[in-house]
Amino acid sequence: MLTTLSLAALVLVLDQAAKHLVMASLVPGQILTIVPHVLQLTYVRNPGAAYGFLSGSRWLLAGLALLLAGLGLFLAPRLERPWERAALGLLIGGALGNMVDRVRWGLVTDFIEIKPLPIFQVFNLADLAITAAVAWAVLRWLLESQQSRS
Repeated sequence: MLTTLSLAALVLVLDQAAKHLVMASLVPGQILTIVPHVLQLTYVRNPGAAYGFLSGSRWLLAGLALLLAGLGLFLAPRLERPWERAALGLLIGGALGNMVDRVRWGLVTDFIEIKPLPIFQVFNLADLAITAAVAWAVLRWLLESQQSRS
């Protein structure tokens, strides 16, 4: 449980600190190139979920994030594998990071843009943690199920 809570807290703090820095340093729509044609900071204010889905559903999305975090905390002590608890911590921290934005501002601050991959929208550290958690969990479960068949 400590791993889950520690990672969730770390993600939440880093996400909020990065968003604060972006909001204090850039204006919405401003772009700051980090690595030309590869990585840039693009300050975007997103009123919805991924790709603008459910735009304007501030309280619904905040409630879903809180419900997800609560469910995660309920399940954490029941997980046996350390990687499962770590992935859950990333997921909870990411959900709470974006929830704080929705409650506080009514939208989510996004700022990371990877140029060679136009399929990705501008995102933030909370989104990155959620995506990493899901990808990690799916990959581990696939590998473990493959090993059990061998």
